[in-house]
Parts: sequence; structure tokens; C-alpha cells
Amino acid sequence: PRLVTILFGSNDAQYFGLKCHVPLDEFKTNIIDIVNIFKSPESEFYSPDTKIILITPPPVGDKLYALKFALDGKTVDRRNETSKPYAEAVREVAKELSVPCVDLWTAIQIEVNAKQSNGIQSEFDGYEDYLSDGLHLNNNGNNMLFKLLMESITISFPELIPESMPFIIPSFRNFADSEELVRMLDSQ
Repeated sequence: PRLVTILFGSNDAQYFGLKCHVPLDEFKTNIIDIVNIFKSPESEFYSPDTKIILITPPPVGDKLYALKFALDGKTVDRRNETSKPYAEAVREVAKELSVPCVDLWTAIQIEVNAKQSNGIQSEFDGYEDYLSDGLHLNNNGNNMLFKLLMESITISFPELIPESMPFIIPSFRNFADSEELVRMLDSQ
């Protein structure tokens, strides 16, 4: 592959003792091991030309997440304060391995903090603008991730900007026998 993005940490940040919890040191080792699948010459999947971007997990919107769990009759299994160290760990590993990092946790947190600082009140502290259930990205959150990812690609791997990549498959014009078909498709 030309580009691999790696986003882990949301489930790993569950409270200690729960099924998906991964201790922070082990989490960092896991991220390094995943990167080395592509970067280590000893790996059967070694791919020196593959570019890698790490992505931090998003924050947890505690109130929104608690509501989801209350509606499901369950107890909350993580909070924003437990997810923050996992986002920090991803940034640290990215720096250690010299790979770009999309800091989704901080980007969302900045927006939420700005809303709160401006006195804008919301039932879920502004996290509902980016998270559907306090954990998973909604449309705005996905748009933010896409924007940040494209910025990272533009800065770190400009050869992978979609506009600069060669068009590999032939244009439909190469297959159209009819000028009328070409005109019709061009007009849409």
C-alpha cells in the first residue's frame, strides 16, 4: 500500500480490568509493532515505500457517553481523562518513529474548549458537535478527521495528494463510441 493510517486507543482506554483495556506501555508497544510490520526489513510485509500516519483517538464526551450507557442499562467503561494518555502515547510514538501524527484528540478538544470559553452552553459540553454517542465520530467529526488527514498528507507526503497522483484507469472517453454519449456525460 502507498499509505497506511493507524487509529487505535479508544477501546484500549477502557478502565483497568475491563475486557478491552490495554496498559499504556503495552499500547505503545503495539503501535510500534504495527508500524514495524511495514517498516522493518525482517517483516514478511516489509514495504519501505509505504507511508504511515498515526491518528490519535478522539476525546470521550463524558456526558453524551454516559447517556448512551444509561439508555443501554450499562455502566460507563471509560472517560475523557482515561483516553487522554492514549492520545498522548500516540503522539509520543509518532515522534519516536518519525512518522506524522494527526492529533484528532486535541483538534476536537480545542473546538469544544473554544465553545465553552465563549460561553456557549450545550447539554453535552460541545462534544455532540463531533461525536455521535460520546465515543464515535459523527459527520462533523469525520469531516474534521478527513481535513486533518489531508493536511497531514499535503505536508508530509505531497506525492500522495489526490490531484498530484496519476490517473491510472482510462477515461470513459476512451470507451465511448458516440460523441453524443461524451457530450451527455460531460454535461452532468
